[in-house]
Order: sequence, then C-alpha cells, then structure tokens
Amino acid sequence: LISYQLARYVSRPVEALNAAMKNVGEGNFSPVSVTNTNDEFMLLNLQFNAMVSSIKALINENLSKKIEIESMYKELQTNYAATVEALANAIEAKDTYTKGHCERVTSYCMDIGLAMRINSNGIQDLRFAALLHDIGKIGVSGKLLNKEGSLTNDEQIVIGKHPDIGCNILEGIDFLKKSRMIIMQHHERPDGSGYPQGLINDQILLEAKILSVADAFDAMTSQRPYRKSALPLEEALSELKKYAGTNFDAAVVEAAIPVFAARFPQLHPYS
Repeated sequence: LISYQLARYVSRPVEALNAAMKNVGEGNFSPVSVTNTNDEFMLLNLQFNAMVSSIKALINENLSKKIEIESMYKELQTNYAATVEALANAIEAKDTYTKGHCERVTSYCMDIGLAMRINSNGIQDLRFAALLHDIGKIGVSGKLLNKEGSLTNDEQIVIGKHPDIGCNILEGIDFLKKSRMIIMQHHERPDGSGYPQGLINDQILLEAKILSVADAFDAMTSQRPYRKSALPLEEALSELKKYAGTNFDAAVVEAAIPVFAARFPQLHPYS
C-alpha cells in the first residue's frame, strides 16, 4: 500500500504535465496545476506554466504584427493601383484617339480572364498589363500616333516598337514583373506572324492572348485616325472568328465573344 501511494505521488504530477503538454500541442494554452506537492514537481509546474505564458504572449504579439502587416500590404496595393492608373492616364493624354481605350480593354480582360478561370494573381497581373499595355506609346511622337490615313512601312516599324519601349519603361518595378511580359507579348500571334519576338502558340502567355483579343476588339469598335467609322459589333465579332487560330488564340476568342456581346452596349452606349 505504501509503495502504491508513493507511485501515485510521483505519477499524478507527471500525468498532469503530460496532459498539459498535449493541450499545448493542440493549441490550448491553459496553465497546468500540480497540487499537494512541495518539491521538484512544483518547481517544474511553475516553470512549465511560465513557458506556456511566454508562448501565448509571443503568439498574440505575432498575430498583432500579422494584422498590421496585412493592413500595410493592402495600403501598398492601393498605392500600386493608383500609380498604374496615373500611368494609364498619361498614355491617353498623349494619344487623343485612345481616350477610354485602356479602361475598356481592362474591363474586357477582367471578364474574359474570369471566364477562363485565371487565378487571382493572374487576374491582377492582367489588370495592370491591360491598363498599361500602350505605355510604350509615350516614346512615340504624338504626330505619328494621331496620323490620319495609312502608315508607311517605316512608320509601322516605329509604332511596332511600343511593346519593347513599354517593357523598358516598367523595368525594375517588381510588382509589374509579370505584367511587363504580358505587355511585351500582347501583339504576338499564335501563327508566329506577330511582334516583337515572333512567338507561337504556347510560347505566348495566356494573359497576353487575352489582352490581344480585347485590344483588337476595342480597336475595331472605336474610331481611329486611320478609320473614321467604327465597325459594328457583329462585324467585329466576325473578324475575331475569322482569324481565330492565326492572329488570335481560338480558345480566348471562344470565351471572349459572349463577354463582348454582353459588355459592348454598356461600354459603347452611343455605338
């Protein structure tokens, strides 16, 4: 009987500490109480409770910091978006015929991207790219941008450099790294006849393919220096279908057509 009582005297506080350690492992930071002891077990109990309190305080501090960091990140993202929109406005100030173009293209891209189930990061990259896809035109003379009539071969070469120029302008802006590549590729074509790199099919980012279709559709349905009359909706959609698989990605065209049909009257109310 004495041996049994002695064993229980030792095992009870050990069991209590084991249970407490299991609770901590499961995220329960309640203190452990070892009673009826006045020896090493009591000291171990006090040390254990102090450790648990320290861990709990550290977790609470890190949680507070996490909330603060998330708030700062959201503010940073807002500032990023404002910077991008300011750059987009600078483009439209240079090219009078593209007033509202970047905004419309961005709206189309967002809907097409969602229809094609692009993830949230891809949608954000696509949004920035759509807003800034013509930023390279800042490096092209306004006289050339607003020239009426057809461009000469040399003039077309100059205009064709705007993806490269835009990519260079945005170089070093880390959050636009993927968007820069989308901008660089948005005039590439699946059949390899695009520019500036002559990429084909899967060499072209999906986001760039989406931007290409949205950009071309808005160009066709808007007044331009080289074409005073915008194409009707049906004719523009027919052009996209005609060149699906060559100038435009066929899957993107298929996803884009219902988007254009639904959004066109809203974005072009006077067409």
